[in-house]
Amino acid sequence: MIRRPAQLHRSISRSGTMGTMQSGSGSDSERERNRLWLIGSMGAGKTTVASAVSLRLGWPVLDNDVELRRETGRSTVALAAAGANQLHASESEQLHHAVRKSGPFIAGVAASVADRPSDLRLLQASGFVVYLRATAATLAARVGAGQNRPWLTQNPEAWLATRILQRGPAYEQAADLIVDVDGLSTDQIAVSIVSALDVNRSH
Repeated sequence: MIRRPAQLHRSISRSGTMGTMQSGSGSDSERERNRLWLIGSMGAGKTTVASAVSLRLGWPVLDNDVELRRETGRSTVALAAAGANQLHASESEQLHHAVRKSGPFIAGVAASVADRPSDLRLLQASGFVVYLRATAATLAARVGAGQNRPWLTQNPEAWLATRILQRGPAYEQAADLIVDVDGLSTDQIAVSIVSALDVNRSH
């Protein structure tokens, strides 16, 4: 089983260097080593990276939108149209269903998980957590004008920058690995994650 380092997690940036960063969780609980959780803001590339990692590991991907439709009978677009609170509540419920599934699998987790400390602790206790960290400019370029996310339509970059300030510390504290995705290809990100996961699985 993987053991979460008591005080440290790793980060990878465009330079390819790997260092240590302080983590405040201090958790040393045993966890499932064959479940990979990808966290981060919308537009960070969780779905794309999950597919790339899947090709390397042969693990299936739990797609958040597909799982939401299966659990609720409604599309992500329909849930978003009902309001952010409805969408986020459904995403939390779907996460709890995913945690009960047996691995191996790779799952991109809804960005709103950072607003729920209990859900973050659930991730930490049940798998290897990777934070795909990106700047607001990168995220805004990827999500566009906020189609299917009504709260993004006024100024997506400003909204995303605010969310990074609010949610970033929670993502960082929950993560076993932080990858700064700006300037990295999907392949580079996937290789970094697989390498870190292999190291942790061997311990």
